[in-house]
Amino acid sequence: MELHSEERDRNIECVDCGKRFFSLEHLQLHQTIHISPEDRAVFECTVCSKTFLRKSNLGLHMQMHRGETMDCPHCDKKFVRRKDLEIHIRFHTGDFPYTCSMCDRKFAIKGHLNYHEKRHLGVRYKCDECEKTFINLAGLRQHQYEHTGMPLMCSVCQRGFPTQFK
Repeated sequence: MELHSEERDRNIECVDCGKRFFSLEHLQLHQTIHISPEDRAVFECTVCSKTFLRKSNLGLHMQMHRGETMDCPHCDKKFVRRKDLEIHIRFHTGDFPYTCSMCDRKFAIKGHLNYHEKRHLGVRYKCDECEKTFINLAGLRQHQYEHTGMPLMCSVCQRGFPTQFK
């Protein structure tokens, strides 16, 4: 089976970490994680002091403080974005619209189906250092820190982290 075109068309790659994107705009949004903390613009909530890397995420967060939310009719969760609410409701109703063409398993989120189908297809990403393979690039990148060490170290607990905000 051939991967869906949206999986193949991620042809814009981050030179810092290798992650691939559909558009230059998505790449530019992503690249903020590679900027050193002292050089990074941080947007702080004036109500609770929570910080955000993107102004748009602060805007969504502020909607929560202003009560501009949509309530789940099945539980107490609240959402700012309609799409997030719609996906959440699927888990209550069992309406999983994405079906695996190989085993008929159903998924509420298209990305979960794509990940699942890659497992059927045997898509693997191999570590250049030790030949270990992974189902997704995120798993490979996390593993590679075993060879290189984490780029950031906590001064309190001495644990390593891949980015400032993890």
